Amino acid sequence: TDIVTNLLDLARVDVDRGAMEKSEVMLDHIVTRQFERGIKLAVERGVALELVECEAAPVWGDTVSIGQVIFNLIDNALKYTHEGGKVEVSLKSEGDSAVLTVSDTGVGIGAEDIPHLFDRFYRVDKARTREAGGAGLGLSICNNIVESHGGRIEVRSEPGEGSTFSVYLPIVESVDL
Repeated sequence: TDIVTNLLDLARVDVDRGAMEKSEVMLDHIVTRQFERGIKLAVERGVALELVECEAAPVWGDTVSIGQVIFNLIDNALKYTHEGGKVEVSLKSEGDSAVLTVSDTGVGIGAEDIPHLFDRFYRVDKARTREAGGAGLGLSICNNIVESHGGRIEVRSEPGEGSTFSVYLPIVESVDL
C-alpha cells in the first residue's frame, strides 16, 4: 500500500509540476506542525527530536506538498538514528532563501551513495533494509516537490556520524497572513 501511495504521489508531482495550488505560506508554521507530528515517533524510537530554531519564512508553495517533504525528512532521520541519538530541525533565512535543515546522529550515508539518493527506487542497502520501511521513493518525491517550488535539496553525510539534509526554498518578499 505504501509503495502504491508513493508511486501515486510521484506521478501527481510529475504531472502537476506547474499546476500545484500554490499560495503565499509561512514555512515556519508548516515546519512546526510537521515537527509536532514527529515528536510521537521520536519518543517511540528513543531518539531526541529538537527544533533548534524556526525563523519566520514566507514562501510561495503548496502547504500539503511542502509538509510532505518536511515530514519525510524528519521521519527518515528518526528511522536511521539509533536509540539514544538525536535529530535536530532548524529553519532560517539565508539571503533570498529559506533553509530547512534536518540533521541526525544516525548511521550516515557513504559518498558513493549520495549522488543516487534522489533517484527513484534507490536504497542504500547496507543501512536501509525493507524492515525499516520504504521503497526508495520518498527522497525522489521530496526532490521533485522541492524542485517544483523552485528550490533544491543538498545532503552532507558521513557513515557512522549522521546526515544533514538542507532544503532551500525562495523567500517571498511580502506576505499577508
